Amino acid sequence: MSLLWIVILPVTAFAFHVELKPKSAFFRVGDRQELRCSVKDCNEKVTMSWALLGDKPMFAKIHTSGSESVAAFDPVMTVHDDILLCKVSCGALTKQQRVVVKVYSFPEAPVISGYDHLLLGQSNTLTCEVIDAYPAEHLRLEWLRGDITLQTDAESVVSSYRFTPTPEDKEASITCRASHDQDGVPDEEKTKETTVSLTVLYAPQNILISEPTAVRVGSSLTLSCHAEGNPRPDTQWKAIGPDGQAVIVGQSEELVLTEMTLVDSGQYECVVSNTIGNITASVNVIVQAPPTNTTITVSPASAVKEGESVTVSCLSDGVPVGRMVLKRLSEGQDIELQSSNGSSTSFTLSSALLADSALYQCEAFNEHGSQRASTHITVKAPPRNTTVLIYPSAEVQEGQNVTICCRSVSFPPPAVVLRKLDNGTELYSPDGNFLLVNLTPNDTGLYQVNVTNDLGYETEIFSINVIENHSSTSPDWNHIVIPAVCVGIMVTTTGLVLDYLRRARRKGFYELAKCKPGSA
Repeated sequence: MSLLWIVILPVTAFAFHVELKPKSAFFRVGDRQELRCSVKDCNEKVTMSWALLGDKPMFAKIHTSGSESVAAFDPVMTVHDDILLCKVSCGALTKQQRVVVKVYSFPEAPVISGYDHLLLGQSNTLTCEVIDAYPAEHLRLEWLRGDITLQTDAESVVSSYRFTPTPEDKEASITCRASHDQDGVPDEEKTKETTVSLTVLYAPQNILISEPTAVRVGSSLTLSCHAEGNPRPDTQWKAIGPDGQAVIVGQSEELVLTEMTLVDSGQYECVVSNTIGNITASVNVIVQAPPTNTTITVSPASAVKEGESVTVSCLSDGVPVGRMVLKRLSEGQDIELQSSNGSSTSFTLSSALLADSALYQCEAFNEHGSQRASTHITVKAPPRNTTVLIYPSAEVQEGQNVTICCRSVSFPPPAVVLRKLDNGTELYSPDGNFLLVNLTPNDTGLYQVNVTNDLGYETEIFSINVIENHSSTSPDWNHIVIPAVCVGIMVTTTGLVLDYLRRARRKGFYELAKCKPGSA
């Protein structure tokens, strides 16, 4: 016979039930939220507890009072995104309720980085990041230029956009839009976006500099130089010397040059630079002036001997280069020897003559004026073409006077000596004129004139015949004098020598002074 055991349990134990509110939990990170677990229809001792699925830490504050227990999340954190269990014991019986807690976070608009140092023409990366967004799998990031979508990244809080800026991007902007598509997120919080202006960095370009310029000496000039660049570039001016060396002369977009001189002519270089690079341009400046520093030189520099070669050279500074004219000035006549365009000219006398002794003048011309320089050329020659004239005649009556005039071509002026050959008596004349007074038959004979300078000498021999008068006496050579009637004296000073040279050019030689017959 079998026995049937019947266990009778209290009806109240089976009748209790557990409520968990809210049944669907969707919390925003940072808020204060709570879950309430309550027991109804339990007449036994009630015990309540909370747990996470998987026996993980709760990170919540639990407050239980009687038949109700509250799990407070203050604040809500991402770790609260889980399944929570509320466990209740009513006497010997146990029940539990569970709730799925979903958490989201979308507190701020996305942050864009890398937009403020883009390099023109080079690959650059922009980064868009949503800070503290959760969960990432419900986030979508989009890059936009205006209404055009450039790139989309889903399930990520960070997006990188790589591109190469062009000149059109210098003033452009870009937008990063973040969208949270998790159900339950309020519509006004579903989308956040950030727009930034692109900062494109580039080395200076499109440089503009003043045109080549010509200015007159003494005037002022302003040169300008400008180029685009980011960061804003600095400008430096350099003057390039003839040796290629550069000297810094300015530190701004404008270079002001005042009271310009010829040395300010040349190349000016503008260097525009920033941290990315630099660009250079140059301009030529010409300072114009009438001829200056005009010189005339003679080679050889010393007095030239007749028959030698002599070169006259002219040099001058002037901008623009003009014309050079070389002249010989003679007795008020200007004889042009050489003319040429440029800053120099020269003329060569292959075989100089006494007649070439003169004042030579060089004149430089350009559109702004002219300048002259002059020098003398002195040609030396030994005596030649020596002649002797006797006044009134080589045959005279006793007691008469005789004037002897010696003429010779030479430079420097010669020394002239008259010698009676039979007794060696000598007389010196500074101008080649001699007066023999009160002649006697003893003065009859051969005479020699010796004409000498430092280059040579020449002699002439002539005779004088004195016809005797019985009442005459012999002349005393100690009383022979140079007549005052002779025209001129031997000139040794430079100024008078030049006067002789000017007269000589008209005749083709330098000669001793002419003379007239002397009087008794």
